[in-house]
Amino acid sequence: MPNGRLRIAIQRMVPFIGYHHVLMILIMCSWILSALLLAGCTSSSSTTSSIYLLSITYHDRSDSSGAASTIFGNASTGGSVTVRAGYLGICARAADQEPWICASGASGLGMAFAGSGTERDPLDALQWAQRFKSDVVFPGFVFGAIALSALAFFGLSTFPGWHEERDTRTGSDIVVKPFPSRPVSRACLFLLAFASLFLMTSALWQHVAAATAASIISTSTQGYLSGSVGPAAAVLVWLALAFTAVAGIGILVMILSIHLLDGLTDD
Repeated sequence: MPNGRLRIAIQRMVPFIGYHHVLMILIMCSWILSALLLAGCTSSSSTTSSIYLLSITYHDRSDSSGAASTIFGNASTGGSVTVRAGYLGICARAADQEPWICASGASGLGMAFAGSGTERDPLDALQWAQRFKSDVVFPGFVFGAIALSALAFFGLSTFPGWHEERDTRTGSDIVVKPFPSRPVSRACLFLLAFASLFLMTSALWQHVAAATAASIISTSTQGYLSGSVGPAAAVLVWLALAFTAVAGIGILVMILSIHLLDGLTDD
């Protein structure tokens, strides 16, 4: 019986879901993905620690020859720390079996990986990650995109929905939906366009920065430190961009459709 009532309630509600509600859902999906991206490496949970922009690990190159390789090989003896850098935090662990330890900066992690008699981070992987986080990447574009899409979300919430009105000629109830405000529609379009631009800038920036940093770290340490780009963070930022862009395109289609209908009625 409760399931039947719920089904009836949903069936009555579905016809009143407007086009702008779908666009608002897309914006909410973009918010969630952007929030997950920013939350990467801010806590030791398995979810957030797996969302990172750059990962730095020690690489065993005992078979390498040459004076420089010998120097780096001797210096990196005992190095076993794996470091991951996100927008707002850094995670590290000394071995694959150990849990991740996360903090807002490298200073909060250095003492945790001081081995007994042997330095676990002789090549300063933590400092490499700290410089990447503080000097290379910039989370402001993601925050800006969230703020702009939030304004567009509230603008869409003012759009009129389906409601019942009484027809003065027939006296019967009819379901109508007025056109939304054109200035608000255009404002939402521009807000989502700039939000998409911010997310695209952030996506390209983080990918190029992480790939470049990984190459520089590997070259500077003769390959004893290796870097890699975080796949989860890349997927999140591009999906957030896709949802925001689709919402913006949806508003553009709506504006053009209303303009076309107005032209047909005027004729």
